[in-house]
Amino acid sequence: MIARLKMLLRALASPPNVLLKRETIEAAAQRHGLLGGRILNVGSKNVRLGQNTVNLDVVSSAGVDVVGDAHELERHFPEKSFDTVVLSAVLQYCENPQRVIQQADYVLKPGGMILLDAPFLQPYCSDGLDLWRFSEDGLRKLCGRYFEIIELKPSIATAPALAFIIQHAASTKKNRLAAAFLGWAATMFVYPFRYVPSSNSGTAGAFLLIGRKLPEQPTSNRLPSVEPASGAHAGSAGAKAVTRNVAGRAIAFIRFSHNPAGGGRWPAGISRKVCEQCPYYSWQRAVALQYF
Repeated sequence: MIARLKMLLRALASPPNVLLKRETIEAAAQRHGLLGGRILNVGSKNVRLGQNTVNLDVVSSAGVDVVGDAHELERHFPEKSFDTVVLSAVLQYCENPQRVIQQADYVLKPGGMILLDAPFLQPYCSDGLDLWRFSEDGLRKLCGRYFEIIELKPSIATAPALAFIIQHAASTKKNRLAAAFLGWAATMFVYPFRYVPSSNSGTAGAFLLIGRKLPEQPTSNRLPSVEPASGAHAGSAGAKAVTRNVAGRAIAFIRFSHNPAGGGRWPAGISRKVCEQCPYYSWQRAVALQYF
């Protein structure tokens, strides 16, 4: 009896979720006929999308096949080994989202598909270090170098996103009783909003992106371009990303130059240590770390 009462109190302390997704990742995969292929579900927890799915997560748990980091898929899987890569509510926890997208490209077969769901207007999520939010333009910029974007649309509309923010704000009081009361009060007010349709991408709660891997190109076209330094450093420091090796590892050859009083040139380098020795290392650090 006491145990049941405790379960009831715990349930009452958590108002129902007001978020309503227009389409789940699984529904999108089924609509595009992807569930029959080999799927890599990154950040999967215990969600399995099909019989031929490999679940990868940073934490070992039931349903996880491979424990690993989304930034280092090449350590666990051969190049061009999957038909589909799924990143559902994953990128916001990744230190380097661009690296994760590049790794998805690496493990996908030619013409392979990426299914990505990412938050835009949402409260902080404490499942991990919640680092990023992604606008429609941001996702296009992030993925467009590697994928033809077939669909990019709000997966959580404005109204349920707003309802979720209000509910979250009302139920985060330190006093648990007050939090439960305010959470339920806010939920009763905003719950109908979860059914209000809206297609405004500027105020969406999250986006669903579906993309197809681009045909192989010269790697100079697929790597981010690097602009020379401006202002005081113009003409004295520069870098360019030149190539990746045939194994598909994203390695950029960064060339640094400087022009001190005596004149001179910094030699080309392909290691992080060389980059760290360069006087303009702080300017180039993001580029260097992305490919080494």
